[in-house]
Amino acid sequence: VYGRAIPKLTRFLPGETKVEAVRRELVDRDECLRQLGFPQVATTCAAKCGGSHQS
Repeated sequence: VYGRAIPKLTRFLPGETKVEAVRRELVDRDECLRQLGFPQVATTCAAKCGGSHQS
């Protein structure tokens, strides 16, 4: 907790799971984080994906 780095969160990418319930949970999590304003999710995804999701 104290003195530890913040965990890295990555955005769910379509096709990462074949289980529908898991897909829905991950999509809901991403939406919740977006609404709460967690910019590191988008930053991590952009770095991981090479920025291909940016318009």
